[in-house]
Amino acid sequence: MKVSKVRALCAALVGTSLVASCASATGHEGATPQVVTVPPRAGAEIYVYAPWEQQLTSYDPQAGEVVATSSGEDFFYYAFGTPSPLYTAGSSSALGFAVLEVGRTSVRTVATVGSDEAVFPLATDGVRSFFVVYSYSRPGVESGRRIVRLEGDGSWQTYASFAGPSELVDKGVLIGDQLFYSVYDPAKDVHTVFSLPADDPGAAPTLERGGLGSGELYAFGGHLLVSDGTTIVGGPRDYRCASLCWFYDDPAVLAQITTEGADLVLSVSDAATGEELGRAPSVVGFSFESGTLVAYTRHGVQDIDLTKEGA
Repeated sequence: MKVSKVRALCAALVGTSLVASCASATGHEGATPQVVTVPPRAGAEIYVYAPWEQQLTSYDPQAGEVVATSSGEDFFYYAFGTPSPLYTAGSSSALGFAVLEVGRTSVRTVATVGSDEAVFPLATDGVRSFFVVYSYSRPGVESGRRIVRLEGDGSWQTYASFAGPSELVDKGVLIGDQLFYSVYDPAKDVHTVFSLPADDPGAAPTLERGGLGSGELYAFGGHLLVSDGTTIVGGPRDYRCASLCWFYDDPAVLAQITTEGADLVLSVSDAATGEELGRAPSVVGFSFESGTLVAYTRHGVQDIDLTKEGA
């Protein structure tokens, strides 16, 4: 099965137990389901999302130290593939999923799903945010998935529903007014890409591409990019990146996190030429801020200037 590794684990395990786990929620604003954990934060510490571990951390930018994490049994935070303050979080054994807005020093609950459901980010353009909701008829038995859009009042607008576990909606991306999403067929071991109008919840999906070896989707320069599991194609050039890849249009760069021995390294390159613009070893997480990639590392904060003058 070729859906994302942690999401695949969650899909397999979620709903198998309804034993809730309790953890501190220091620094958390608003009510959240008991299972959602937020690491304690104090003083100058900030919240930094760690994409490799899929955990939220309390990070000391001066010491370059991870003070605390949200880690728990089968508990993960899930992020969009493009910049957004919205994350989902929950436990594959205890459910309790919620959509959270994470700031530098606060975490706020935006929306929740049912006690027999889990929710994962699908695609966002910073204004419209789409998610996939997994439903379970009984512990460990998935009854289906649906694509939903988060409304301003925290409610959900359903765009499409799918039978489970034969239609496994996995990844998505927004390009203009179109939502593209991949569906995994476990019987054939292939992924198929469909599209929906992002502002028309009653529209029928359009088949875009079939027979793909991976469900990873990306957008760059207004074009849809797909992956064969190791290489991303569809842009001005091919990109060697299996996962943990992020495209930005302004400036046009590709950021990715890879392993070098036991170390996690963030690198950023010119998306058109492939020229490396900078790298940050021992990375925890990063943010993209006005032409600068801010890397939060075990050695402190490192700024990578992405402008032509700084490159």
